[in-house]
Amino acid sequence: MISPVEERPETVPGLEQPPSPFVGRDGIMAELEDALADASAGRGRLLLLVGEPGIGKTRTAEELARLARGRGVLVLTSRAHEEEGAPPFWMWMQILRGWMEVYGAERVVADAGAAAGDLAQLLPELRDHLPSSRTPARQGPEE
Repeated sequence: MISPVEERPETVPGLEQPPSPFVGRDGIMAELEDALADASAGRGRLLLLVGEPGIGKTRTAEELARLARGRGVLVLTSRAHEEEGAPPFWMWMQILRGWMEVYGAERVVADAGAAAGDLAQLLPELRDHLPSSRTPARQGPEE
């Protein structure tokens, strides 16, 4: 998801310079930059980078993230576990926790609106910030 940032944090994790010049991806980068412009204007969409291992999908995504950050866009990332055993929704939990680190739990709850209770199912630390009418019942063992 690409979303505009109202106030940019002082430091943004992952804003390192690219390891080398990025060449040979003009077509895909033009499409990704169009999608970034659309998202910044409130017209989000989903794009998937697919292909054989080693063809540069990760590097392309990193370049898009670098461009987005340079335009003041908050970029949240996650990585999948290659082994089995990750908790359900692990990648989304990482992204949501990144959102909380930047803006705080109160802002996440406010921005999520009616969906805040659903998010609290994934992130129990949000429960204390929900209005009592939206606090979900605890399910399963405590985390």
